[in-house]
Amino acid sequence: MAIARFLLVLSAQSNLVRAALVTRDAQVASSAHKTFQCAHGAFDPAEVWFQTKRVTAACFDIGRTQPRELAACVLVSDDDAWCVWQDNAGVVDAAGFLDGDAWTVPARFRERAAPVMAGTLRAWLLWNLSDAYVLTASDFLKWQTRAAARAPALTAPRVRDARDTSDFGMLRARSPFAATLALRAVLATADLRAAGETEISADDLARRAAARAFALRATT
Repeated sequence: MAIARFLLVLSAQSNLVRAALVTRDAQVASSAHKTFQCAHGAFDPAEVWFQTKRVTAACFDIGRTQPRELAACVLVSDDDAWCVWQDNAGVVDAAGFLDGDAWTVPARFRERAAPVMAGTLRAWLLWNLSDAYVLTASDFLKWQTRAAARAPALTAPRVRDARDTSDFGMLRARSPFAATLALRAVLATADLRAAGETEISADDLARRAAARAFALRATT
């Protein structure tokens, strides 16, 4: 029987999504990445989700890893990009904006009665992975600023208490995940930078995210 020895770190920065398998001693065992298209200040969140599934599957293949060898998953993204989406009876429509402070609700969304949701790339990926529309308390403050005066009114996410160190929920058992998987942490890239640090390598980002997630588990 395979031992759960890896933490899966999924990250989205600029126009790139990456999956990395990190061990408990902070070694990156395998990784894969893909870019997604950006043009005129916009991108397609559906492509980001599609590429996230592709890099995850590729990461498993490169590391010759079975999904049951995963202990948990962590999501990381920048705060710049912003997604707005609508689930209309299972038909999901989404729009992405590179500048989260200059976004609009597409006119087509107003033609439907379905709730309109919005958030960072990590919020979008979290919703796709687990069906959870939830933000940390600090992310919710940013959400309130960006959501102000937007029409139609956005559906408010559930706010996670800052003292809550439990998992963010479970990833659904669907390709490329053969079984449900705990979602340990949802982090902003800025949370993982050292004081005065402006750049962080992809491997360092994965290692720090994994260390944060393992530390959270140790406190619960």
